[in-house]
Amino acid sequence: ITGVPNGATTTLRWIVYNSTCSDSTQITVTNNGFNVFPGVDQDLCQDSTQMNGEDPGVGNTGYWELLAGSGTIQNSTDPQTWVTNLGNGSNQFTWTIVRGSCSNFGTVSINNNSAGEALIVSPINTETCDGTVTLVANDPTPDFTSYYWTQISGGGSFGANTNLTLNVTNLDPGNNMFTWTVENGVCEDGDTITITNNQVVSIPGSDTTICTDN
Repeated sequence: ITGVPNGATTTLRWIVYNSTCSDSTQITVTNNGFNVFPGVDQDLCQDSTQMNGEDPGVGNTGYWELLAGSGTIQNSTDPQTWVTNLGNGSNQFTWTIVRGSCSNFGTVSINNNSAGEALIVSPINTETCDGTVTLVANDPTPDFTSYYWTQISGGGSFGANTNLTLNVTNLDPGNNMFTWTVENGVCEDGDTITITNNQVVSIPGSDTTICTDN
C-alpha cells in the first residue's frame, strides 16, 4: 500500500467469492507519519541566532543536530534554542521529532555572512607634530567582499583608500577621524581612529630694512 498521506487513514476490504457465496474481511491502515517544520532559513550578519523549530507536542521529544558547517547548540532539546559560534557561510541543522514509534526531521540553513573583523593596528601613537600619519589596518581575508578607508572628520590628503596602508598628509589642526570598513555583501564591520595634529606653524613676520642698528 502506498500513497497514504501523513495522518490519514484508509480501509481495505478483502473479498472471496465461491459461486454465489462470498465472504470478506477488512483492515484499516493509519499512516502515523508527519512532516517537521524546523523554521525558516536565516541570513545573518553575526555568529549567533535563535532557532524556531516546531513544538514536538505533549509526550513527544525533539532534538537538534548539526548537519553541516559549525555551531554550538546551547540546548539540543529546545525547539527555540540559541546557536552560537556559527562558522562563516552556510551551516545546516536538523530538527528531529519523535512521536511514538515514528520520527521525522526537517533541515534549516543558517547562513553567517558576517564580514571579517575590521581592526586598525597602527599607529600606536595617535598624535603627530608634522601633519602626517600612516594608518595600517588588518587583512580581513577571506571573509570580505571589499574594504576601504574613509575620513569622517577633519581634513587631509591621501591616495587610493582601498589599500591596507593609508598615507595621509596635510592633516587639519586638532582632531582628524578615520574609519576602516570591511564589507561582505550587506554585512560590515568597522574600526575608527582619531589622529590629533599638534603641528605648530611659526610666523616670524615679514622682512624689514632699517637704517639704524636698533
